[in-house]
Amino acid sequence: MSRHPRLPRALFVALLCVPALAGCLTPRARPIPSPAVLESRAHVGAKVQACPAADLAEISPVTVTFGFDDARISDVGQTRLADAAAWLACHAGVEVVIRPTADNHGDAPHQQDLAARRAQAVLDQLRTLGATASVVRRLALGSPDPVTAPHLLIQADGRGW
Repeated sequence: MSRHPRLPRALFVALLCVPALAGCLTPRARPIPSPAVLESRAHVGAKVQACPAADLAEISPVTVTFGFDDARISDVGQTRLADAAAWLACHAGVEVVIRPTADNHGDAPHQQDLAARRAQAVLDQLRTLGATASVVRRLALGSPDPVTAPHLLIQADGRGW
């Protein structure tokens, strides 16, 4: 008989614990962060930029252009309207007036319909771009601007020929 009857049992327990404890001694891997992670970490704590100090006179009037006899906003018009919507996001209390025109083509009802569709296209795009808090007035073709307070004027212009 062995003098230490518990020795084989203790040796067995130690052999079971060694692999488990060996994981603690393994060096930790430090993967290289992806560019997206680095970019997101770079903006941590960054302050949101305030609205640019652009005056109403610098942006108004905005001319939104259309193709001949068309109510789809041109690419140039889209860009100008996006700039106006961004300005309105910072100045939501400013009233907007949309003054549509029609091409000098067709009879009076056709011109009025075209002007109304252009005004609606401008209004819809403004709302899509986030200018939902602004009060917007759409004028009829040839109507004078009734707003006397400072306001953003958007002219929905076609080619006119």
